Amino acid sequence: MFNAGGRRFSVVGIPPLGCLPLIRNALLAGDCALFFNDIAISFNNKIKTALATFAKVLGLDVKVVYADIYEVIQDAVHNPSKYGFVEASRGCCGTGLQEFGATCRGQPTCSDPIKYVFFDAVHPTERMYSFMANTIVTRDLY
Repeated sequence: MFNAGGRRFSVVGIPPLGCLPLIRNALLAGDCALFFNDIAISFNNKIKTALATFAKVLGLDVKVVYADIYEVIQDAVHNPSKYGFVEASRGCCGTGLQEFGATCRGQPTCSDPIKYVFFDAVHPTERMYSFMANTIVTRDLY
């Protein structure tokens, strides 16, 4: 991308994996599974280090931004009402505990997805993505 003229790069980190409904349900965890969150934190830290090296190697005319989604998702899971959500422990599709992606096809969905942090057992709702994007733009890009 750099050789094609790219000078601005953004890399999005990974969310708190232990807070995903799929993981919480699989482990029968009432709260976020800290082991998986620690893995996500470690991975995100390695990405940040690699991006700093990447920026130094490419020079001053390159802007590299790490977009942190970990904290905003974790905060929404622990404080859903702060964001106007009602449900943060399950998704809107099917049972909300194990279905994700293609396995949601043909499954019933909740009547009001804007009240949910997660659409399925892995992916945030459109409304949560909006909070994530606003956080990235206001905190990480400027």
